[in-house]
Amino acid sequence: MPVVKAEIVKSHDAMATGLMERKYLPKSAGMLFDFGREKHLSFWMRNTHIPLQIAFISSKGVVKQIESMVPLSDRSIRSSSECRYALEVNDGWFDDNMVRVGATVAVPGEGGGNPAQEGTEQKNQLPPDVVIEQSYKDILKAVDDYGVSVVVEYITKEGMPLPPKSISPPIEFSDTSDGDVNGLVTVWDDQRARYTSLIVDNIIGIKDPNGNPIVNADGVKAVFTGAPTKVQDDVSSKGKLMPSVE
Repeated sequence: MPVVKAEIVKSHDAMATGLMERKYLPKSAGMLFDFGREKHLSFWMRNTHIPLQIAFISSKGVVKQIESMVPLSDRSIRSSSECRYALEVNDGWFDDNMVRVGATVAVPGEGGGNPAQEGTEQKNQLPPDVVIEQSYKDILKAVDDYGVSVVVEYITKEGMPLPPKSISPPIEFSDTSDGDVNGLVTVWDDQRARYTSLIVDNIIGIKDPNGNPIVNADGVKAVFTGAPTKVQDDVSSKGKLMPSVE
C-alpha cells in the first residue's frame, strides 16, 4: 500500500503557510492538515509554486474528495462535505497510486493511532488503502526540541544502505539543493564526535538508543525521560558548538 511521509500541521499559523514558497516536494512526501473536527474546508494556491493534489478526508479516515490544484491560483478549492483532514501531495500522486474517492486512509491521530479504527476490533478491520506517517522532518524537530539522542538509518542517493548513525542535537535545518525546505540537517555525529549533514529524504528509519522505532513526535517525547531538560544543557555537556552557517 502507498505510504505518505507527511508534515502534520495543526496550528493556525502553520495551516495558513502550508506549502507556500516551496520549490520542491519529495516524491512520497506531503502535508497533512488536521483541523481537529469535521467542517467544510477551503484551500487556495496563492504563493504556492508546486503543482499539487489535495484529498479531503473524514475523521473516520475516508477520502471524500480529490482535487488538482494549479500553482499560484487564487481560486478556492472547497470540500463538498465536512471533513477533518486535508492531505496535499505532488500533483498526480493519487492517480499514480490508484487512490480514488472512497479509499481508506490510516491517519495519524493523537499518539499515532488511526481514528478509523477507534471503537472497533482490530481483527475486523481491512488494511487501509493509504498509510500516512509523520515525516522525519517533524520527528527530527522534536529530537532537537527535547534534546535527545536517536539512531538514524540512512541510504545514499543511489539507494545504498549505510551503517546506522547515532545523532544528537543541536540540529540545524536548511534547504536542499533541490529546494526541499528544511530537507537538509546538520547534526552531531556521536560516533565520529563531529557534525555531519543528512538529507532527510534519504532517511529510512529513526530509532531510540535501544533500537525501538520512533514513528512520530510523541515517540521522541517518550525517549525524553532522563535526558537534559534543555538542548542548551546537552550542548554544554558535550562541549559542542554548532558551526556558523555562511
